[in-house]
Amino acid sequence: MLKRKQNNKNVPWYRQPDYKGNMKESHKRKLDAFREQDNHPSTRYDDIPEDVQRYICNLEIQLYHYKQRQAFNGAAVFSVAGICILGLLYFGFNNSSDMLRYFLAGSLIIFPWFIYASKSKNISKEFFSSNDPSLSNTEEKIREEWELNHLSSLMKHEKDNSN
Repeated sequence: MLKRKQNNKNVPWYRQPDYKGNMKESHKRKLDAFREQDNHPSTRYDDIPEDVQRYICNLEIQLYHYKQRQAFNGAAVFSVAGICILGLLYFGFNNSSDMLRYFLAGSLIIFPWFIYASKSKNISKEFFSSNDPSLSNTEEKIREEWELNHLSSLMKHEKDNSN
């Protein structure tokens, strides 16, 4: 039987296939009801004061650059290690003519950049794409935060009523 590929573009965060939480289906349905409304009860990004918008934007940019820098530094460290190993093999104490060692050292120089490219693409997707094309990533994160707060208060209320 063929399995249909799901379009995850318009799927909320709690319905994504990679979501690993333990949210009850009833809670997911309540959040679905909020998302189906014309106006979501969370604060809209445009309603936030300008100075707070700038602050949020600045934090997002800093976090984006930090994650990109971490990915770059990891690739650079492995490449420098590969260059050092290659230099030691060629000029160093154990002058070797074994091509496998040279190939492995060369791989240590090149392959981290493929991994970096993949990580960089995922980081960019995290910051610059949204599940709903009509929303900015920031707007989606504001909704997600509101929904998490709503769920925690809902679960607390349910727990208090059960006692």
